[in-house]
Amino acid sequence: MLIAPKNTRLAIIVFCALSSALYSQTSAAPAVEKPKDTSNPLFVFKTSSRLVVVDVVATNSKGEPVTDLKAEDFMVTEEGAPQAIRSFSFQQPSGDRNELQPVAEQLPPGVITNTPRYKKGNIWNVLVLDALNSPMLDQSDTRQQLLKVLEKLPDQPVAIYVLGSDLRLIQNFSSNRAVLRQAIGGAQDQASMLLDNPKGGHEAERYEGVWFGSLPPQAQVSIRHWEGESTASRTRNRLQLTLDALNAIASNLKSLPGRKNLIWVSEGFPFSIEPGTVVRAHEPVSGQNYTVAVSQTANALFDSQIAIYPIDSRGIVLNQVYDPASRGYDALGQGESQIGLHSTVSEQLSNLNVTHTSMVEVAERTGGRAFYNRNEIGNAIIESMNDGSTYYTLAYYPASHNWNGKFRRISVKVKRPGVKLRHRSGYFAIEPGAFTHQTPAEQTRQLNQALDLNAPVSTQLLFQARVLPPSAQSQNQVVVNYLIPAAGLSFERGADQLQHASVNCAVGVYSMKGVSIKRDGATMTAALKADVYDKIVQQGFPCQQKLSLPPGGYMLRLAVRDNVTGRIGTVDTMVSVPAEQAQKTPE
Repeated sequence: MLIAPKNTRLAIIVFCALSSALYSQTSAAPAVEKPKDTSNPLFVFKTSSRLVVVDVVATNSKGEPVTDLKAEDFMVTEEGAPQAIRSFSFQQPSGDRNELQPVAEQLPPGVITNTPRYKKGNIWNVLVLDALNSPMLDQSDTRQQLLKVLEKLPDQPVAIYVLGSDLRLIQNFSSNRAVLRQAIGGAQDQASMLLDNPKGGHEAERYEGVWFGSLPPQAQVSIRHWEGESTASRTRNRLQLTLDALNAIASNLKSLPGRKNLIWVSEGFPFSIEPGTVVRAHEPVSGQNYTVAVSQTANALFDSQIAIYPIDSRGIVLNQVYDPASRGYDALGQGESQIGLHSTVSEQLSNLNVTHTSMVEVAERTGGRAFYNRNEIGNAIIESMNDGSTYYTLAYYPASHNWNGKFRRISVKVKRPGVKLRHRSGYFAIEPGAFTHQTPAEQTRQLNQALDLNAPVSTQLLFQARVLPPSAQSQNQVVVNYLIPAAGLSFERGADQLQHASVNCAVGVYSMKGVSIKRDGATMTAALKADVYDKIVQQGFPCQQKLSLPPGGYMLRLAVRDNVTGRIGTVDTMVSVPAEQAQKTPE
């Protein structure tokens, strides 16, 4: 069910009244207190600059981390132009094994927030078990290897996701071995409906070899074309689902400080990030190349300081020509005698090389490392965690203010000889504070994805909320009061000298079993005079929704979005509608 937002022009007097109602302490509608201003240190305005953050891993000739570099040792260039380093820090493991401690944020009873509940300064590792792009045999082997090396993992917090038809968070950040073991052991293998060979192992012939060889050449060409189109279509679907998952993870991790190591265990990415404005994907069966816009996804990863560590779940890959299960035919029933043994081996090696090249490129573009042609997947995960745990963070304001959407290459060098550096290769020059590359339909799709109860909670835009059950004062409707810190929103002074902002507040309603019941949203468009704007700066931007629900218990996914920057925040809660209250009629 899609949202059909209602547009509301927010009048100055109405806005003041709503803000006042949110802060007044009454039994009928208790207030949401002013949220802590943690989403952003500065307001987001139409601006000509942005802070570019680059995490740098420095190692010596033995691959060991170099830990004594200073800011003056680094030289940063963007498109060859020197950049002035504005901030510098160094992060490494403390050596103490401390389980994550929740932040003791003081919130009134009934108030919820999507502000991260963990202390700052940790090393964040995110493990994705990719069932969408991996056959079931690989998934089972991956889980077994993980369980085997679990006790050897570094004492660092790990969050675990699984990607199938959608992305699911099965374990939030924890360094508790028993908790992680339960999450990994409980993950179920899934057969991907978008793979040609979802079970894994030797790929069965989809056409009988003798029969296929007896067909006229034109019929064989038609079958190859049909199969190629079908596989390419599934690849495109896998590509979109994978990009959606990357966006969701970037949104979920946005407000956590520091570098995030995204360890992605999969048979391979169906794309690679090129230094342009598109993803280039290659489909081996059909030989087709196609492109999908990726600049927003790539920048979401960059802005969330995510480095990707792809790990090939297949380990060492043997050519299927030498598989004892092979009868001498490929999946389309083409015999080796027909296409030639050398050509068959070369084609399969070429396809494998395309997959590994895309893994390397994704890793290099984001500052991670790729692991393939090795059977110890568990050890590769340990190496990934160790590699991303010690790093330097450099930040600069780019000298160029030409936001043309093109890819800008970043180069970091160090004055000390013998030191090898690894960092993300650049970013897309999209205008800061401008959400200009999505159609209304794409924006609606993105918001509906965020409202999916299975999607990870987003922390791009932090907020607080209170859900009030039906009452006589609310005309027996459920009331949702939102409050968004002004520092997380984009305001722009118009020709009328008023401060303009646009915010969408939405809610997804689910049964206690997770079945979607309804979704609703409203767009608040504000034009604020100076005194009202000052009040919003101090107290936050309020928004309110009312829902008519029958008696029962419900799970709610609340969402807010800045319609200028596209930032989204979500949080989950529950509400109970008493039968006697729901049946009352307004007085």
